[in-house]
Amino acid sequence: MEKTEKQIEKDVFRIVKDSELKNVIGGSFYRAGMRPKNAMTEDVVVKFLTGIDGQEQSGIVLIHIYVSDIPASNDGELVENITRIDNLEKLLNNIMSDIENDEYLFVKDGTPKSFPVEGIAQHYINLRLHYRRKTF
Repeated sequence: MEKTEKQIEKDVFRIVKDSELKNVIGGSFYRAGMRPKNAMTEDVVVKFLTGIDGQEQSGIVLIHIYVSDIPASNDGELVENITRIDNLEKLLNNIMSDIENDEYLFVKDGTPKSFPVEGIAQHYINLRLHYRRKTF
């Protein structure tokens, strides 16, 4: 039986929330659209991006980890927290490389990469996670 976008997102959300990240992240775990707009906490967001149905469902789910910027100097300018992002990228890389699940086969679809968040002093790590799931 095929699953919907929201069902797949929910499945991956549970898998990510139960991973080693739960012991490292200072904030909360959210599904797409649920994280408060001006949150300054270190949070994880799981978002369904795309999928194809058939005997095997496949697609991409995004995993974002938000990290607050830090002061660069005494002038108060905020910059990317490179050390924290580097550590989280390594951890995310390891977790997603070793992830096992009875229903899904996961493969990273690229290297984790950080981007600035518009409007707030944070960056987020983006990981594209390719999934495959048999429907028969």
